[in-house]
Amino acid sequence: MSGAANTLTTVSNLAKGYKKKATKLYPAFKAMVEEFSWLDDIDDEDITMSGRENLIPLDIKRGYGAHMVSDGGYEAATVTPAMNEGSFDFSELSARFYISRRAKALDTRAAEAQIIRQIKYQSKKSMEALARRVGLNFYGTSLGFVCETTTNATATTQTLTLNDGFGDSTIDTASYLAGLFEVGDRIGLIRSAALVSNALGAITVKDASAGTLEVVFDGSVDADAADDIVFANGVTDTTITATDYNKWQPGLIDITTASTLHGLATSSEANWAAARNDTSGGRYGRAKLKADRQAIANASGGKLTDVVWSQGVENDVEAGEAAGRIYDSSAFDLDQSVKAKGITFRTSQLVPPGHVFAFDRSGWGKKLLTDKPAEDGTLDFGSAELFKAEDRSGFKGGFSFMWAQVCRSRGKFVRRASLTEQ
Repeated sequence: MSGAANTLTTVSNLAKGYKKKATKLYPAFKAMVEEFSWLDDIDDEDITMSGRENLIPLDIKRGYGAHMVSDGGYEAATVTPAMNEGSFDFSELSARFYISRRAKALDTRAAEAQIIRQIKYQSKKSMEALARRVGLNFYGTSLGFVCETTTNATATTQTLTLNDGFGDSTIDTASYLAGLFEVGDRIGLIRSAALVSNALGAITVKDASAGTLEVVFDGSVDADAADDIVFANGVTDTTITATDYNKWQPGLIDITTASTLHGLATSSEANWAAARNDTSGGRYGRAKLKADRQAIANASGGKLTDVVWSQGVENDVEAGEAAGRIYDSSAFDLDQSVKAKGITFRTSQLVPPGHVFAFDRSGWGKKLLTDKPAEDGTLDFGSAELFKAEDRSGFKGGFSFMWAQVCRSRGKFVRRASLTEQ
């Protein structure tokens, strides 16, 4: 005779009797970029910005016409070279979010149920997007090109192979190019200063190893090799004004490589050029650093104050210097860094691979038309930047930033590309 069986009741049997719990929210990736704070180190430009035209007078013609006078002879002919000027404008950058009225009610009456306040999380993500775009602009060009594509195809969904970061043929590392974009960003294709038909779409996949983006366009697109890729996150707009085309500020690639900067062409003014733009490669080290100091001094009378280099170049320089040292003990110091008197060395993951930018910081100016948002800035209900959405139970908010970057002297900048990395 058998009695009643014992029934084991497990936790999973009574799972509904347990509350769901969560740890605090942990950041699992690097959210911010160094360049957003580096902007603070650029001199403020002394100008009241105009909504019509902003000019930068430039003294880039050397005086000439000196004459050795004979006894009782004629003195030198009178001559004064003309001044030059460039022009610039400001950019307006926007990053926004949309939050429901119910989220506000839960924030007010049930905040303890949130792992992180929803409005804090959403505003934090907008801040990250804004800061990263400023970081990309630190290197880019006023045209706003992020890179090119080598793809030649016609379809609505396309896999675009990336090439020539910021329009420069030396920037072709697949992982770097893919890393300039985020899944969810919208992009556009530009050809001959016009938006390619239907070529606005959202990134659904990015492949760092292949250097590709999968994009679902708003319609069938005939993509051609050498089409330029720009961001296109403008709301509701389906024209070229939805894109970043021709809206960026001149960054380091522009300053050191462009044939025309601030409306002034190097072909008409030879002194309106970088002190050096060298793509021959090799290892960066003492000799190249000294040559860059000399180039800046010779071209502009400036003094090298800053070196911005890729992480791979930094690693290679340190490896090269370490290999040349003679140590008097068996202990090897792995915590080494390169130093040079009077120079600030900077690096970040956004610096183009194989690149060094060496410059005199006084050759760069900025003008803020609005306050620069704080890196840890968040909005709250009641903030002036948060307003009721028309006809919807929700609120829209975000961050905006208006600023200009001005090159005062291209002769105070050096670029080296295709350098050895580790």
